[in-house]
Amino acid sequence: MPTEILDSTRERMSKTISVLEQELNGLRAGRANPQLLDRLMVDYYGTPTPIQQIGNISTPEPRMLIISVWDQKAIPAVEKAIQKSDLGINPSNDGRVIRLVFPELTEERRKELVKVVRKRGEEAKVAIRSIRRDANEQTKKQQKDNLLTEDDQKRLEEKIQKMTDEVIKDIDAIRSKKEKEILSVCAAALVYRWNRQPSGSRRKTLPAARWRCDAVKARRAAKHVSFLNAWSRTGKCCCCIPAF
Repeated sequence: MPTEILDSTRERMSKTISVLEQELNGLRAGRANPQLLDRLMVDYYGTPTPIQQIGNISTPEPRMLIISVWDQKAIPAVEKAIQKSDLGINPSNDGRVIRLVFPELTEERRKELVKVVRKRGEEAKVAIRSIRRDANEQTKKQQKDNLLTEDDQKRLEEKIQKMTDEVIKDIDAIRSKKEKEILSVCAAALVYRWNRQPSGSRRKTLPAARWRCDAVKARRAAKHVSFLNAWSRTGKCCCCIPAF
């Protein structure tokens, strides 16, 4: 019986974490992320169909998604689904692929999104504590019905509390990661802009760019292009770049 309570509690907490991750993945952080389209359903010949089953989604640039629709006749339906969604993006197509260009978020909008992220994180914590309370009530009931001794009940409650603490830490880590993603400019975007500059004017124009992340780190990173190119392949943001 104690094992059943722990397994059930662990499963419910895992589902809460999964829901949180899905919700945060749906928040536009200023850069293209195929996961933003995960919940998008397309009316494909009268049947609601996930967009992933209609075409291939790629990210050729830091703020652009390209949807290669396998059935060209479905392009209007895909565009209509995107326009009806809460992405706030107007799609464009050339008859073969659909392009979604994500404008850079304003500082005000980034702060609003951070508040949303924190709210979702707190809601997840409330859900986890509710699951803990249900589990503890089950242990008390079993102890009252003489299915558990008092010592077994205490040990079980300690395990439940330990599990709760670990999940709360996971929620904080997920929330913190999303906040950094929203408030920073990814290294890949920095490299992309650098590489688009004419070679002779890079040193003159790039340091003057206004980056949303830590300006000091960005300027230092701009002087170390080879390092930055390697760093961008790690998928980490500029705020993670160590001091040179």
